[in-house]
Amino acid sequence: MLSLRDDQANFITPDSSRKKAFTACAMEQPTLKLTEMSEENPYLVQLSETSDSVMIYGGGRPIVNKGYKIGGIGIAGAPGGHSYDEIATKVLDLCEF
Repeated sequence: MLSLRDDQANFITPDSSRKKAFTACAMEQPTLKLTEMSEENPYLVQLSETSDSVMIYGGGRPIVNKGYKIGGIGIAGAPGGHSYDEIATKVLDLCEF
C-alpha cells in the first residue's frame, strides 16, 4: 500500500522491501528469525527459490492487529539485516492499530 524510497537509495530496495514484507506476512514470522532458523535448517533457504516474492533476510515483520494478520512491513537500504529489523520494529511500535 505504501512504498517510500530515498532518492539516493539503491534501485533494488523497493523490490527487496516488498519481498521481505510478503515473506513476513506469509510465514507469520520476522524475516530475521527465518534467517536465523535457516542456519540450523538450511532447507528454509529453498523457500526463496519457490517464489520470486520470497526473501529470507532481516527487515520483514508481520503486521498483526488484535490477533489478526493484516499485512507486513519490509525495510531495505540500511546496513544489514539486524539494522533492517530494528527499523521495522521501531516503525511498528509507532503505529496505532
